Amino acid sequence: MGLYLTPILLSVLAGLCLGGAWWLYVDGVIVYHQYPHYNATHASEPLPYDGTWVIPGLVTTVAIVVMNCVTIQQVRQHWEGRLWLFVTLTISFLGLSGGVWILTRHFGGNEWSGITIVLQCVLCLLAGVIYFLRMGLGGDGSYMLHL
Repeated sequence: MGLYLTPILLSVLAGLCLGGAWWLYVDGVIVYHQYPHYNATHASEPLPYDGTWVIPGLVTTVAIVVMNCVTIQQVRQHWEGRLWLFVTLTISFLGLSGGVWILTRHFGGNEWSGITIVLQCVLCLLAGVIYFLRMGLGGDGSYMLHL
């Protein structure tokens, strides 16, 4: 028994991952505003949501778009393609590390709003890799997964 992964199925899966990533981020922003967080020095003033917390997700999203500007054949045949893929993956992981830093620095590691920032980066990176692999399908246009 096997599962055929066609280009259309992989494109849909990558789109669902990317859409889910941004949906999680918006959910984290909404949860942050529903349950205000208070400053220890000024207990009556809620802490505002920092708009810079969207940067890791934006960086990762732009990196996966740029990653898919090169094909697998270019990566296999030219050093420029390999360099392009390496740089975009590095930028993606920098976005992910920025999300982890925000989670541990501002949320203490256990807050849903901070966790959504990290999940957003992970799902964006996963979507980019899935879509990149979609371009390198074999001659019949499908991958075969044996379950």
